[in-house]
Amino acid sequence: MVVKATSVNPDANQTSTDRILNASEMLFAERGYAGASMRDIARAAEAPVSLITHHFGTKEELFRQVIDRRIHDQVATTLDDIAKAQIAANDTPVPLETLIRCYMEPMVLKSIHGGLGWKNYAKLMGLAMFNSQYDDFLKPMIDVYDRVQYAFVEECRKIFPNADERRLQLAVFFLNSSILSVLVESGMLDRQSGGICKSSDLQMIVDEMIPFYAAAFRQRLNAA
Repeated sequence: MVVKATSVNPDANQTSTDRILNASEMLFAERGYAGASMRDIARAAEAPVSLITHHFGTKEELFRQVIDRRIHDQVATTLDDIAKAQIAANDTPVPLETLIRCYMEPMVLKSIHGGLGWKNYAKLMGLAMFNSQYDDFLKPMIDVYDRVQYAFVEECRKIFPNADERRLQLAVFFLNSSILSVLVESGMLDRQSGGICKSSDLQMIVDEMIPFYAAAFRQRLNAA
């Protein structure tokens, strides 16, 4: 679960811009884009609203810069993993389980090992992408992240050359929806399972999702 943020506890080495971005990331992860006001962010960053507007202008631009400082790293890592898998496959389609892991795991590993900033960013991504895909504030995120999705879909077409395109797009949508739900760590899994499984156990969830979705893709996309 997301820790409720009142302050980012800024240290003396952080610039005012860093404090604002960290506070914004934390509150967008906790409350979503609509639920985090500029006043709330100012309070968490221990900075006046006027300073935020001076640095960033609007809330939309602030959100864009929060996303911008991590998304290029995230996307580059994922595309690099897919490229390495393609090289290893030696001009044959990437094994499906490998491809799904390349698609899912980089963001999960950053959430697990990247510290509080990456944890908040992962949850922010999960929440934000459940908004309407036509919301203006999402456009910078979608424009960058679509490169990953296109690479994944294109490799799926190589694995399933005869797949119905509608079924392929639906299969990828189902997978994406699951990934976003996992990143939020909502606690639904904990409640549903009576504590047997934990929403915070991201690596376990990914390891279970890979064979599950690989089997589903094969069953649906190989079907006549």
